[in-house]
Amino acid sequence: MNRDQLLKAIGDADEAMLRETEQLRNAPGSTSKLTEITKAGRPARRRLIIVLAACMVLALGSVAAYASGIFRNSGSVTTGQDPEGNATYFFEPNEDMRLPLTAFTGDVTNSTAYMYEYWQRSRGVEFSYPDRRNGTLGISTDCTLPPFEHVQNFDTMEDAATYIGYDKIVIPGFVQDNTPDWIYVCALGSDDNWIPDTDIEPDFELGCVSINAKYYFSDMFIILTDYMISEAVPEPRAVQLVTAPNTQLTPAVEVMNDRAFQVITEDHPAFDPGYVQKEYIWAEDKVEYHLTIRYRADEQDKANTVIYDWMNSFGK
Repeated sequence: MNRDQLLKAIGDADEAMLRETEQLRNAPGSTSKLTEITKAGRPARRRLIIVLAACMVLALGSVAAYASGIFRNSGSVTTGQDPEGNATYFFEPNEDMRLPLTAFTGDVTNSTAYMYEYWQRSRGVEFSYPDRRNGTLGISTDCTLPPFEHVQNFDTMEDAATYIGYDKIVIPGFVQDNTPDWIYVCALGSDDNWIPDTDIEPDFELGCVSINAKYYFSDMFIILTDYMISEAVPEPRAVQLVTAPNTQLTPAVEVMNDRAFQVITEDHPAFDPGYVQKEYIWAEDKVEYHLTIRYRADEQDKANTVIYDWMNSFGK
């Protein structure tokens, strides 16, 4: 699988996730709407009361960190526009994010065997058991089309992390006592010599692995996405570009525990008035973490508690 095919696969997986959340937000009985669209063919990506004094401590801590220069920065964000006028942002980690294949010790290593089976199915080979890809929670599109993708659902983030087997994955603090709408792990194969829609036999290696989870807290909507890539991928970055049409993206930095988190606020005219949507990004130990949160502006304190729990998950 070549670079463009792999990156397109990452984008298609996340686009499916965003389409599914849009459908849920527009469903009858929903009190708000999420109408983000990710440009096809581009990788994307995409968790309870705090007193005012605590907010002030965070703000003062951020100022002090910048004044002294004592904080860790895992990468930077650049915003702009693509040729079609869509708002774009790039997250550029400070290091090569590729992990050795030996870093993945869980059952996700078996996913390449499933991918080979999926390729066989795409060439007309029949099996005596159903296709494993049918009925995956969190994905509304037909994930039986790409033979280089294997998706599996889990009940908890811990189970998903065990399935991957990389011992440095951080589990966010706020998810421990909350039931998710869904959690799945998406594994993508890489083979530079394979050409789709041909009889060339693939020899997939594990290329990209992501944990994807969705939570609802009352009217607050949260998506977690943790990306990992292997040395089998030619690019040193997991997420190259995110686009959003008719949207203003405003980058900022928030400091917690001497870590400078990248923050992107989305201002979309189609959103319900009075709602805020932000994405927080951190990269550590070659895992790229994304927290996307959407909440009513009058529930800022409640949202802050979720955000700070997520930030504090990475340690003091």
